Amino acid sequence: MGSIHKVNDEYYVEFYARGLKYQQRAGRDLAAAEKLLQEIEAKIAKGEMATIVRDVDVDIFLSDFLEYARIQYPVRTWARYKSLTEHFHGFLQKRFPQLKKLSGVTPVVIEQYKEFLSKEEAWRKRKLKPHLVNLSLFLLAEVLEYSRKLGYLNDNPALHIRYLTAGQVRKPRIPTEEEMTRLFKAATIDFARVLEFVTLTGVTIEELIRLQWQDVNWTENCLEIKDTVLLKRSVPLTGRTIEILKNLQGSCYPQTPFIFVNERGQRQSVRYFADQLALLRADDKLGEKIAFLTLRHYFAHRLLRQNISLIVLNKLLGFLDVARILFYMEWVQDKQKDASASPLSL
Repeated sequence: MGSIHKVNDEYYVEFYARGLKYQQRAGRDLAAAEKLLQEIEAKIAKGEMATIVRDVDVDIFLSDFLEYARIQYPVRTWARYKSLTEHFHGFLQKRFPQLKKLSGVTPVVIEQYKEFLSKEEAWRKRKLKPHLVNLSLFLLAEVLEYSRKLGYLNDNPALHIRYLTAGQVRKPRIPTEEEMTRLFKAATIDFARVLEFVTLTGVTIEELIRLQWQDVNWTENCLEIKDTVLLKRSVPLTGRTIEILKNLQGSCYPQTPFIFVNERGQRQSVRYFADQLALLRADDKLGEKIAFLTLRHYFAHRLLRQNISLIVLNKLLGFLDVARILFYMEWVQDKQKDASASPLSL
């Protein structure tokens, strides 16, 4: 069964067929919308799917995305998406008044939106700084990724756009392979497991000590981390991560629900792990270069080198405010420069 929704002063019908979601504008009259939905459901029942167009109006799609995002993202991130979608829709109405369908949003349109943001007083009567233009492009990419998952677009047009150079955003420092090797060699076997686990999952030290065995999904091979009371994220488990967990499971106290515990079976503390790392820095003369946050950066950098997108990385890191992903933007820009300099790109 389909349903009828209202965006501003117009109705649209929403229905599913062949496992895909369809949304179609129905006008301002509710009775006409109900009639349209009945006709569509009759076509579906008769197998006349070829006569139903697979496209959606931009404003309907953006409204649907915000409803989806309200459930999927923290409040601060949702507010950014709301601001972005409203601004992008206003841009389309101003620059491309004839563009009504989502299929018309191409890389050319996104490139012009980028130019609009970076060269004009486009946002609240002021020119955006480069790193904020990049944030807008990143948010738009994730909005359009949702349309690709629904099947409205075969390709995400925003992923073909280069980010601007934003030198004022400091690139995070990551440890070298030599430093990581020295760190693991200097640590005890148990603490080396902790450090390696962080580099393989990207969890924060606070998340690490809260992890319980019930958070491990052995069937799906993933770690389910609670970001807030209502939201959680899934981090895939590699073969090595599973091996570490199996070793911990075999040596832990059966009564404790926590994964990382002390010799009495009690949950470890942030202070304990921080002190252990401080001792390693002092004994092995690593200085102040290595911290748990540094290991999280190491995780992020490794994934970006494997061509993981910022969209996926943001989900894996679980930022409550999506703007924090800008911290890693310069690494993506470095990859873009390397690609443009490569003979294979000519």
